[in-house]
Amino acid sequence: MNCPRCGAMNAPYAPACAYCGQPFAAAPPPYGAPPPYGAPPPYGAPPPPGYVEQPMMVASSPPRTSGMAIAGFILSFLCGLLGLIFSIVALNQISRSMGQLRGRGLAVAGIIISLLSMAAGISLRTCNRSHRRSYYRYYRTELTVPTPAARAVAALPAPPLARL
Repeated sequence: MNCPRCGAMNAPYAPACAYCGQPFAAAPPPYGAPPPYGAPPPYGAPPPPGYVEQPMMVASSPPRTSGMAIAGFILSFLCGLLGLIFSIVALNQISRSMGQLRGRGLAVAGIIISLLSMAAGISLRTCNRSHRRSYYRYYRTELTVPTPAARAVAALPAPPLARL
């Protein structure tokens, strides 16, 4: 390091010039060296330049289970569409709560059960309709097309009325 006053070559990080005694300005510490520590500022003094205040961690309550997740899970057994809606809303609330809400498993289970119950309901209704159609077609055709025995009975003359 060269002295700005006399130009003499000095050892690196020397506090003053070895030839003329000129003090050097505080040089930054070398890479990897810890920063120099000074006395802490007095209480109430403004912080030193470059000081960044760390945010305080607020003590929070323990996470609670989402009521929407519970409602969605229960409704998934009773009414599939409502269970699906409640469970999706609960899943969104839980993901946005930053750890304050629990019940992600309930919400996912509610979604799955709702979808399965709605699919089962649709398939049962579809099968029931096709069964009704085939049942109706079978009996309707059987009743409208008379059998040979029914034709023979219809061809018989009507019995005489009984006298009183």
